[in-house]
Amino acid sequence: MGSLAQAYGGLENYEKAIEYQQQHLTLMQTTQDHAGEGEALFNLATTLAICQQDSESMKYFQESLDICR
Repeated sequence: MGSLAQAYGGLENYEKAIEYQQQHLTLMQTTQDHAGEGEALFNLATTLAICQQDSESMKYFQESLDICR
């Protein structure tokens, strides 16, 4: 799912990219893959920042930072 999100992001179809990034995040959380969860949060935050969804983006950046510590 992460690769699909990146592909859609590369095509500037950010709505679809966010959809797949959220699915990827859920999968990482479900499997308790903390490194994958941190990466998924960071990627989602980056895409949201591109879409100028700043408050939502900052929330995910902070969660990613918390996991990576």
